[in-house]
Amino acid sequence: MVSVEGDARAVADARRNLRDLPHVRVQAGRVDRALAAMAADGETTDVVVLDPPRVGARRGVLERVAALRPRTVVHVACDPAALARDVAVLGELGYRLEGLRAFDLFPQTHHVEAVARLVRV
Repeated sequence: MVSVEGDARAVADARRNLRDLPHVRVQAGRVDRALAAMAADGETTDVVVLDPPRVGARRGVLERVAALRPRTVVHVACDPAALARDVAVLGELGYRLEGLRAFDLFPQTHHVEAVARLVRV
């Protein structure tokens, strides 16, 4: 398992919390660069879990995800419009939306978290 995180404190926390799991690699940096390096090394993956910022993952990251040819992409989103844009891009890249759940994690606000599961067609 590879975790890619841009925030230095989150990386330090993850490394400390996951230090007893030798099969987990926590990588600091930009996800687009990490995914490009993985693809250049010929790596593939079975599942990708994305939890992008409010603006979404965007095409460049999604193209790099698709280059790894995961069977499943799980996309966690805090903005339904950004999720819709990302799902459309993933559709163009050979994935289809198989499931979608919304979670009201912030009751009595307009915020909603959504988790989409896409599969390669």
